[in-house]
Amino acid sequence: RESVSAAEWETRVQLAAAFRIAHALGWNDGVTNHITARLPDAPDHFVICPQGLGWDEMTASNLIKADVSGRILSQSELSPGPAGLNFHSAILGALPNIACTMHIHPSAGVVISALKKGLMILDQRGCLLHNEVAYHDCEGYARAKDEAPRIVAELGKKRTMIMRNHGLLAVGRTLGEMFYFMGKLINACELQERVMATGGEIN
Repeated sequence: RESVSAAEWETRVQLAAAFRIAHALGWNDGVTNHITARLPDAPDHFVICPQGLGWDEMTASNLIKADVSGRILSQSELSPGPAGLNFHSAILGALPNIACTMHIHPSAGVVISALKKGLMILDQRGCLLHNEVAYHDCEGYARAKDEAPRIVAELGKKRTMIMRNHGLLAVGRTLGEMFYFMGKLINACELQERVMATGGEIN
């Protein structure tokens, strides 16, 4: 806390809380996915989770600082996953209005990501995602540097993305906005999965 600015510390506290909330909601129970938050007093820098800790273990102090070129600025025994650092840094570098990103593999999201037709809007809540869902075809582990610009281009100005045969991505101008859109996307995927499981004709 004594080695960072007040703005960075507050961002770290808020991001650590976001990890804990996402874990409590059951959005991620592994150690590979990421949430990032841009530093308000250093817009080319952001904080991200180290790979190897559960989201319920995240604290303000064990988050890692990096820049939008993907360079690690913190001293830590752990490092972010290379795929996560690759495309999260690219999104923040290319979209200055976006401050936060989240990528997860919730089961319903992975199910819908494997459907050729993609997401179906089936209720009023889902309408909030109208024109807010982008798609990106699976290219493996997203470690290749040349894949990140394609993710950014396909995301465009939308707030969410279904990464086909992979998982879900949400971005936002704030942690709250990012959380809102990810929650709506997960809800829509869960609803579609349940409706399709009935085997009835979908309206």
